[in-house]
Amino acid sequence: MDAFLTGLTKRQAMLLLTAVTFGGQEGVQSFAYLPDEEGEVLSDRARQILAIPREKRVPFLVQEIKRFVTGRKAEDL
Repeated sequence: MDAFLTGLTKRQAMLLLTAVTFGGQEGVQSFAYLPDEEGEVLSDRARQILAIPREKRVPFLVQEIKRFVTGRKAEDL
């Protein structure tokens, strides 16, 4: 599952995670306001994440957001 975040900056990864977690499909639409290349990459990754069954997707999203907010990644936000 970490492959969804590979190659993204920490800002992009957190943006992706929060948009998918709290906005779902509507959150993904906000990527249209980003520069073209960045928006396309994040939209593509979001579609891939949203294709995962909810019971597997939610624990992954929560775990990754938790890693950003607490512990070793907190200073990167």
